[in-house]
Amino acid sequence: MMLLLFAVTAYESNARYKGSYNVEDTAAINATLAKALLLVNKPGEVAADLDAAQKLAEQALHASFGGRYRLGEGVAYTLLSKIYREKNEREKGHQFASRAVGLFTGNVQYPAQQADALIELADYSSIDDSVGLVHKIGLYRQATDMMDKAVTGDLKSADATKFLGDLYMLYRRYDSAKYYVQKSLAIYQANRYGQLQDVYSLLGVIYYNQFNRRLALKYELLAMEVAEKFKDSSALVVAIYNRLGMLYTRMDHDSVATAYYLKAITLAEKNNNDDRFRLYVNVAQMHIRSRRLKDAEILLEKGIREYPPRDTIQDDYADLLNTLLGVYALTRQCKQGELLQSRMKKIVEQHPGELDVITLHNFHHFSSMLFMANGQYDESGEHIDAMEQLNQRDKYITSSNRTIAYLRYQLDSSRNNLASALMYYKRFSDERDLLTKKNYDQDLAGLEVEYETKKRDLELGTRAEAIKNLQAQAQLQQKALQSRQLTRNLALVGIILLGLLLALLYNRFRYKQQTTRILNSQNENLKQLLAEREWLLKDVNHRVKNNLQIVISLLDAQMADLTDDKALHMVRGSQQRMHAISLIHKKLSLTEKYTSIPMQEYIPELAEECRKSMDAIRVAGITTEVDAVLLDVSQAVSVGLIINEAITNAYKYAFTDRKANARIAIRLRAINETSVKLTITDNGVGVADTSLLAQSSSLGMTLIQGLATQLNGKATFVSENGFSVQVTFQKMAVMNLQPAEVVAVAV
Repeated sequence: MMLLLFAVTAYESNARYKGSYNVEDTAAINATLAKALLLVNKPGEVAADLDAAQKLAEQALHASFGGRYRLGEGVAYTLLSKIYREKNEREKGHQFASRAVGLFTGNVQYPAQQADALIELADYSSIDDSVGLVHKIGLYRQATDMMDKAVTGDLKSADATKFLGDLYMLYRRYDSAKYYVQKSLAIYQANRYGQLQDVYSLLGVIYYNQFNRRLALKYELLAMEVAEKFKDSSALVVAIYNRLGMLYTRMDHDSVATAYYLKAITLAEKNNNDDRFRLYVNVAQMHIRSRRLKDAEILLEKGIREYPPRDTIQDDYADLLNTLLGVYALTRQCKQGELLQSRMKKIVEQHPGELDVITLHNFHHFSSMLFMANGQYDESGEHIDAMEQLNQRDKYITSSNRTIAYLRYQLDSSRNNLASALMYYKRFSDERDLLTKKNYDQDLAGLEVEYETKKRDLELGTRAEAIKNLQAQAQLQQKALQSRQLTRNLALVGIILLGLLLALLYNRFRYKQQTTRILNSQNENLKQLLAEREWLLKDVNHRVKNNLQIVISLLDAQMADLTDDKALHMVRGSQQRMHAISLIHKKLSLTEKYTSIPMQEYIPELAEECRKSMDAIRVAGITTEVDAVLLDVSQAVSVGLIINEAITNAYKYAFTDRKANARIAIRLRAINETSVKLTITDNGVGVADTSLLAQSSSLGMTLIQGLATQLNGKATFVSENGFSVQVTFQKMAVMNLQPAEVVAVAV
């Protein structure tokens, strides 16, 4: 419809031929035709719009009639043809289109409007029969020639030229089709039109039909790239994906082919496009190739169920039935196959001439397979004969001879006609090799054409470049001299910088070596000093422990001569204190940690020593609950003396009645990482008033309070179901150096 719009707007520039009309009259006619064209071009086919457009076109025709304004008359005829065609009054429309063509023929003033009339007349020719197709091609040839004479070179001309190429492809004149499609591509590109996916895809189809799969794949991939760039989701993209799937199927890339088919199905189902039924057949055929026959059967049955009712039989519906018939034959579902074959046979008989020759070929092919699987060899042979008749009628089915030979080989093998079977197998093998060679030759020819084209383009480009190179040669030589000078200077600077860098690296290396030697020497000195410290600490601990043992022995000797109980208790208390301190130094001599005491080992041993030195009859036992706490030696001594004094006081005062279940419990708990709580509890008689203990002048209480203060803590006394001494204090940081431990710091 856009073709007429250009014609209407061009009327004023063609005002030389107006008969007796003046400029104002022709302008009024042009305006009337423009209004009519806008109504025709409105979206949809509203009867009121078409009636109004018809009335306006008839007014313009009446005003132009009789040769008074020939251009307006011809355009009015073309517009009325379009209106009647959209009203489905094709006979009237055809008459007006013929009048428009007759009026413009021989008139060289209006080639663009003549082209519009020819294209409108071509719309009445069918492409479903060869006569109509040839007539349509002839009219489009004349139209594109007129456009060339008009030298428009616009998108309208590109559209018409592309459509002419499409018509030639339908007519199987692939060289002519390629010529016109490539010509349309050049016009589109000259107009900087980017959405060329339909042009590229059409070229791909042409090359596919010329058996040039390489170029076919190239252009279909180009079409896909452009379509995805412009986010096209129309039916054209479904066709592009389908064609890519067919190409990859021919190239035996089944997985890639299936992926493209599935993309096409997804888009077709989204758009509710009936092309999905053809795609179901293609995917089912891929399933058959990979022996996934059940998947093929499910998909085909789905397509048959969803296929909408139509007034006439369609090839895609027949292909669904045919392919399912093939699946039944391969899976030997003879009963279902016979029902489907009868259904398909009825369709073929009721619609003669309506089905495509390939659809008929597939029907006879799969019917032959089904009857052969069911042992009905005569019926199978009849369908093979029908395939041969189709092949003689239409040579387009390139694989027909090979398929027929293979079916006859299978049929004769089933009948035990081995000689005939071998003959047909040889024929099948020859046909297969011939087809392979033909594909190879055609691919090679395509490569040669592409090579020659590139070579020719390269030669033309080389000549143009040679002129530019000669003009720039002097400048390049001058720049080369300057470049050499600059390169030399940069090289000198680089050498100097490299020398400085190497000197710096060497100096750093020597400095690092010297630093490493100093560190190693210092480490050796530290190891020696730590070894000496370790030896001194061991010796000191050993001497202190021995001296304490001497003191304990002296106190033992003194106790043997004492008869006064008070003095005896005092000496025994001092002896126990010496035991507590001696036990710490014993622990130090047995461990490699010279600054800390593990209290979970020290306290149980101290409690046992105290129990042994006391009257065991007074108390049944001492229990200890000690967390894994490490204390500094000074704090460990204070804790040990507090425990000793608390146990001594409990023995002296808490169990005067010598009860059988007497117990002393010692607990050392880590409250957190820095706080520790010591509790010594007995179940003795307790104390009436614990507040008086703070002013007590007894040696035991004084020692406990003094030692708690030394720990930076506080002693608390509780008398409840016995007596309890509680000391909470902050743990000192412990230096945990191992023997001969050295830490070296690298520079």
